[in-house]
Amino acid sequence: MLRLFSLNKDIFVRTLILTLSFAWITRLSAQSGDVILAANAILLQVLSISAFALDGVAVSAETLSGQAAGRRDWPRFRIIVKRTGVVSYGLAIMLSAIWWLSMLRI
Repeated sequence: MLRLFSLNKDIFVRTLILTLSFAWITRLSAQSGDVILAANAILLQVLSISAFALDGVAVSAETLSGQAAGRRDWPRFRIIVKRTGVVSYGLAIMLSAIWWLSMLRI
């Protein structure tokens, strides 16, 4: 069990801090009133949706690049890193534009 925890300690710490941050924001929002709480809940959902979309690209990048590195196929590794980087940036720009345009309609 200790070996498993040592393997995943970074992601565990990241997830713990992220969860505590969301809880802290929610607590502060609740103290500020119902409207602020509702607005921040929507913003946190938007953030979560964007993070899940980008995490999907990250997981595929990790898998594909890990396979290429394991085979010592460095040309393929570089192609994977470049392509997933382009997809990540494109997706981030697209999500930002969607949220920005959504906010204009409000």
